[in-house]
Amino acid sequence: MFAQLDNGNLSDVGDTEDEEDDDFVFEETGSNDGVLETREVSDESDEEQACQETSWCRKAFQKPSADFRGVCDENEPLEGELLTPYEYFSRYVPESVFVELADKTNMYSIFKEGKSVLTNEEEIRKLLSLHLLMGVVKYPRLRLYWKPVLKTKMFAMAELSRNRFEKLRNCLHIVDVAKENNSSDRLWKVRPLLTYFKQRCHNITLEERLCIDEQIIPFKGKLDIKQYVKGKPKP
Repeated sequence: MFAQLDNGNLSDVGDTEDEEDDDFVFEETGSNDGVLETREVSDESDEEQACQETSWCRKAFQKPSADFRGVCDENEPLEGELLTPYEYFSRYVPESVFVELADKTNMYSIFKEGKSVLTNEEEIRKLLSLHLLMGVVKYPRLRLYWKPVLKTKMFAMAELSRNRFEKLRNCLHIVDVAKENNSSDRLWKVRPLLTYFKQRCHNITLEERLCIDEQIIPFKGKLDIKQYVKGKPKP
């Protein structure tokens, strides 16, 4: 079964009349080959504003090496051997994530409702796997997944009732919101999950042949980290 992965003060621009009145003098020194010195001369005294100097040096371009420098891992599958989808998933999401999710979900239910939902690692795994399945088998309403006529085999295998599913989903957390509230980090509620994922990415052996792609996730809800990309679906 799979698991599923959730105004600064705008300072006014000050008066720039002094900068606009500044004179700029460019002089090229003949003593240094390939070096162009640019000096900014201001009407103000040296005590009020220091003279700025920038030097540009001309150097021969050195082409970076394209040789593969990765380390061959003996535990990696041989060419032609494919991992199962869950094995690929486990590369990026460690088992400790499910333990952390179960623990923090129980803590949040106590904080929110005064009693624990008494979930565990295995039940959280079922919850997240059903979310992944819902991304493939799409119904217009959540409750249709538990209709006897429409119920899929994997939903039956999960042995997770609709009421229990909704209960766990409403309490699902990976941080203790009663203690942590980092307003400076917009992703603080999912930061541990992102940290786990990033660490696993660094631990994976670099392969010689890679394929990198990106995908826009359409989203029309309210989200502070949304970015407008022209010509792309609303992320």
